[in-house]
This record gives sequence, C-alpha cells and structure tokens, in this order.
Amino acid sequence: MVSKLRFNFIKYYYLLVVFIGFTQMMRIQGGWTILCYLTFLFALTVLNGIKYHICDILVLFFIFYSLLTYPLFGDYPVDIYILSIRDQIFPMSFYFFARSAKTKNIDIFQKSITPLMVAYIIGFLLFFWSPGWYVDYRLNGEWTNDITHYYNQIRMSSFWTSGYFVGYSSLFVIIYIISKAVFLKQKTKHFAIILTISFLSLFFAQQRVSIAFSLLFISFIICVLIKRKKISLKTIMLCILGTVLLISLINLLLTHYMDKYYLEWIVEHYTEHEDGMVQDRVNLFEKYISSISFFGDGFGKYSHNANFYDLPSITDCEYIRMPNEIGVFGLFIFILIILSSLITNVSRGRKYSFETIVVLFYLLAMVGATPLEVSQHQPYVLWYCLGRMQNKRGWIW
Repeated sequence: MVSKLRFNFIKYYYLLVVFIGFTQMMRIQGGWTILCYLTFLFALTVLNGIKYHICDILVLFFIFYSLLTYPLFGDYPVDIYILSIRDQIFPMSFYFFARSAKTKNIDIFQKSITPLMVAYIIGFLLFFWSPGWYVDYRLNGEWTNDITHYYNQIRMSSFWTSGYFVGYSSLFVIIYIISKAVFLKQKTKHFAIILTISFLSLFFAQQRVSIAFSLLFISFIICVLIKRKKISLKTIMLCILGTVLLISLINLLLTHYMDKYYLEWIVEHYTEHEDGMVQDRVNLFEKYISSISFFGDGFGKYSHNANFYDLPSITDCEYIRMPNEIGVFGLFIFILIILSSLITNVSRGRKYSFETIVVLFYLLAMVGATPLEVSQHQPYVLWYCLGRMQNKRGWIW
C-alpha cells in the first residue's frame, strides 16, 4: 500500500504542484506545506533502499550541519528556521528518491507535461485577459501607481504569484523533450505543440536567465547534430520556419493584446536599460561579502522568510546567501556534492545528460537568484537530478 502510494506520489508530483498552485490562486492556503511534509515522510520510507556511498554521506552531513547552525549560531525567530526547513530541507528528499532502489526509476517529468500545458494555457488567458480579482491576487492586494512595479508583477505566471515557476518549468520541458528526441530518438507525442507552448510561456514569463539558457541549449543541440552529421537541410529549414512562425506569433500577440507602454517596458526589461540587475548584484556582493564567516549566522536567517519579520534577506544570489547562513564550510560541502555528481556523470559517459544540463542551469541561476529556498524555483528538480547522476543510469544520455 505504502509502496504504491509513494510511487504515484512521486510520478504525479507535478500534477500535485500544479493543483496546489491553483488552490493558492483560489486563496486556499496550506496545500504547499502539506505537500512538503508528505514528501519528507515518503522520503523516510526509502532511506533503507540506498546503497550509501560518499556523496550520499555528504548530502546527509550537509542536512544535519545546516540544521545545527541555528541552535549553535542563530539569533533570529525560530519560525524562520522552521519555514526554511520546509522550503530547503524537505525538497532534498528528492535526492534520496533518486538514489533509492525503491524509487530511482521513476521519471517525474513523464507525467508532468500535461498538467503543465494546462497551467500554461490558462496562464495565457489570465495574462492577456486579466480579470480584476486575478490582478489583485498577483499584486497581493498592493495596488500602486508605480507602473514599472505593476508591469514587473504581472508577468505571465498562471496560478502562481510570480513568473518563476512558469519560467523554470517551461525550460525544463524544452530540455526534456528535445533531449529525448535527439539523444534517445524518442519523440514526445505532440512535440511541436508542446515545444511552441513552452517557448511562448518561457518568453512571457520574462525570466531572462531561463530564456538565455534555452538559447544556449538550442545552440548546443544544433552543434551536436552538426558534429554527428545528423542534421539535414530539411531539418534546418524546418527549424528556420518554426523560428519565424514563433517570432511572428509572439509579435502578433504583443501588438494586438499589449499596450505600447508595456511593450516598451518589455524591451527595457530584456535589454537592461532601467533595472540595473548586474549593478544590484555587485551592490549585494559588496554589502554582504564582509559578513561571511566560516560557520555562518544560522540556516535560513537571510531567506525570503526573513521578509515576513522585517529582517534582512538575501534573495538575489545563492552564492552570497548560502555562505552567510551556513558559512564557507557549508558552501564547500555543497560544492563537493555538485562536483561529485558532475564528475560521476561525465565519467560514466553521460556528459550530455538531461540531469547535467539542468544542474548547469541551476548553477547559472544561482548567480542572480536563490533557487534552493524558493518553491517556485523547484529546488526538488535540482536534488533529484543530483541523485540520478550518482546512479549507474540517468534519464536521458
């Protein structure tokens, strides 16, 4: 009974996540917390199915060390600590799902595409024809005359309050179905439709790192195909035609359903004329680099949860937040886990694997965000990929 429940829980995890996103939009709270605790409880049932090696021990040590930094060094409300356990520790359960013989062959993306496509399509409708109650939900009731703030807040996000979930998940879908088609020669049903919807979702979610990485990924795939001499003139022409049609569709949607001021803001957002993202990260680095210590100030202290208590938070760079919370020592352990997984994967001939590509994306995203502690960034995907990379066989290679 437990085995079957656990199997379906992991396999249909994205369906649960999408459903909970919908309930949150309907102002029904608590679903995400329940899902996190269920994830942790199911993870406890798979620990005895793991043949432990050095990386598994490192992950366990990383968890226990992170938890200990609060009682040893923390001087902030315990509620922040508890919320950080939910947001950062519980998603790490997916590392153990990927490592355990009981669950390691479950592909969480196989059943994710349909619920994600539904969420994206509804997201398009809500983005282009936003009812008042939805705008209020997106703005969290904080209406403002600052048009830049308003535009920034209403980027396409479907059921969620920001565009991160759509931006990250649509990128994962693109990587997943293209990797299957190229490296396994397994073409996903309705490939062209799914790819088009995912690219549109990625664009309108306006997550620049995800968009840039998708372009790098596509360029990489083209280079691989050229190197293997498996790309024909017909394929090249279809790619060009598809790109032209996609750009035309985006242009049609923008010019017919967006006002000119929003279009100007989108251009500025992508070309970085106003918001100074790079300078913001430099300022953040200068502000917090001197406060980094060997053991840190306590797990979760500078997370998004600190905002609820009007305390300082570091939300724009994981490489600064992590050492401030769990110290240089904690960051070192995390880097060891990443390197161990990457080296293991490459040594087994899987340098082009889906898992490797996703981990590289997270390493890039961590420069300008804190994806390990924000649920909409789907940190469980990173940990599941790291676990899969330690196995003899990954999803796609």
